[in-house]
Amino acid sequence: MDEYKRPTAKELLDSELMQFQAQIEKTNEKKDKGENEETNQKINELELKVRQLEAEKEKERRRTDQAEQRKKVSEDEKHKMQEGQLDMEEILKKIQQFNSQEIQEITQSGWIEMKNELEKQEK
Repeated sequence: MDEYKRPTAKELLDSELMQFQAQIEKTNEKKDKGENEETNQKINELELKVRQLEAEKEKERRRTDQAEQRKKVSEDEKHKMQEGQLDMEEILKKIQQFNSQEIQEITQSGWIEMKNELEKQEK
């Protein structure tokens, strides 16, 4: 056998160390890849939660807007009813004034008629 072609102990040791180093690097790469996948999965889960919370926030904002709109409509209707009540009170006062004036006129005209009839009877 050719002694020069056989690897030396140092070469064998270096070769074995290189293989160990390669295995360590592969293991580290797998570990990093696994950690990256885990991190990516957590990021995806958190992004999903964020989207869900944003959707809930938007729904709550819509509910709040609708409640405020209903409140405004209710207040507007209440205000209109109050205005209507005031208008109705004014109308009733005018009717009462008109009725009292009419009653006075009727009473005066009634007295005049009664006076005229009495005068006719006397003649």
